[in-house]
Amino acid sequence: MILTNNSSSTDTYILDAKNINTSCSNTDGSPTSKNVIINTDFIDSEKNDISQITIGAGQSVKFYIHVTLPMGTPVEKWSCNQVTATSKNCTNYSISTVLHTYVINPAND
Repeated sequence: MILTNNSSSTDTYILDAKNINTSCSNTDGSPTSKNVIINTDFIDSEKNDISQITIGAGQSVKFYIHVTLPMGTPVEKWSCNQVTATSKNCTNYSISTVLHTYVINPAND
């Protein structure tokens, strides 16, 4: 993912991800009642764990969401997670997107 600071000063953004299976729509239109819970962590381009990002004015930073599955997670199911970045300078400002994840069946890949 890429986060851009469009402000005129450096800012730090707190990263958060939460499961929203009950309020999302699956990409393929399938019912969300069978969606699964996944684990998400944020990492930087060097694969270091992060929970926040500091970005200079007018700059962009690439980061990644590392997804892992709890043991026993059913395959061929969806998960919806809301990913949010909240400004430390302006706590009333945050930006969100939905991460739709499909758990593939490794036997079919």
